[in-house]
Amino acid sequence: MADAEKQVTELTSKLKLVSVSDITYEEVKGYKSKGRPKKDEEKVTVSVIVRANAQIDTEAVKDTVEKATYYVICTNDTERR
Repeated sequence: MADAEKQVTELTSKLKLVSVSDITYEEVKGYKSKGRPKKDEEKVTVSVIVRANAQIDTEAVKDTVEKATYYVICTNDTERR
């Protein structure tokens, strides 16, 4: 479970235009070996399912688009108006 939390933290720290909320973790239990389990074998955590809600941050998208659309016009022709 700690590995899943670490991976989610790393992923969400890289996101700039999306916000993630309501993160839940669900452990999937299973047996270590393939086939029929032994008589006294107990289930262990095989994987973790991560569920979350993602929302686009419209203000951040607007700001990014505005920054990307700025351009500079330079000239060395000073006679032109």
